[in-house]
Amino acid sequence: ALSTIISWAYYGQKAWTFLLGEGKKRVLTFNISYNDDVDMVMDQIREVYLSHKLVLTDPAPFIKVLKKENGAVTIAARAWVKNADYWTVYFDLIKAVNDKFVELNVTIPNQQIDIHNK
Repeated sequence: ALSTIISWAYYGQKAWTFLLGEGKKRVLTFNISYNDDVDMVMDQIREVYLSHKLVLTDPAPFIKVLKKENGAVTIAARAWVKNADYWTVYFDLIKAVNDKFVELNVTIPNQQIDIHNK
């Protein structure tokens, strides 16, 4: 049976983990600006995932637009990893995707409130 075992927010990205047999599915979400090229960003995330030696290729990583929110497009990125590699891959992928965003000048939107004085 598929069961959720972890759910929390980490540096603006939400993460869920599902346990199934000997592997775990690592799900990260990344928020980008509406002004960024969504297809290019998804391709780059996929490239980062596939280049990690501990990410399993079967099933293949899943990268899709999850939702559009106020000021952000949320991209879900899922990859299967072995249980023993779980935390290594988790932290590696967060850093690698962040580094790729910096390299490509991808905008990571911050939640804000505009206050207007009259």
